[in-house]
Amino acid sequence: NYLEKITAKAKQRQVNLNFIKAIEDVQIAYSELMSMVQSEDSLVIAKQPLKKEKLQLVNINETPEVSFFTNSILVAERTRRLEKQQLLPDITLNYFQGTNSGINRNLRGYQLGLKIPLLFTEKSSKIKASKIAEDIAAEK
Repeated sequence: NYLEKITAKAKQRQVNLNFIKAIEDVQIAYSELMSMVQSEDSLVIAKQPLKKEKLQLVNINETPEVSFFTNSILVAERTRRLEKQQLLPDITLNYFQGTNSGINRNLRGYQLGLKIPLLFTEKSSKIKASKIAEDIAAEK
């Protein structure tokens, strides 16, 4: 109870100090205005009541910052999946058509390719690095 009383008094003093500072700031601004206007007559500044603004509630899940971090997590995850996918064999099938001026004919052909990764050390370290990047993005 005593601690609450001391805390309340300290807060009251802080509010009073802020009020006095605000009054002094108004007086300083008024004297600066008078020096800019350079009039010998005193100025009377009309007081206008402040309008009460309604509080706008913001859904935190719709802020740009949250969507940025969500997208960075998705990018890190997709990067890791791409690195893992590059460990799989790759099959290509091509069809080509062209002309050869030497034999004056159209040439057509097919090409079949099979790519098998032989050295996994580079890819495995890239997968580990992308997993770490994904964990870092998830921690943010």
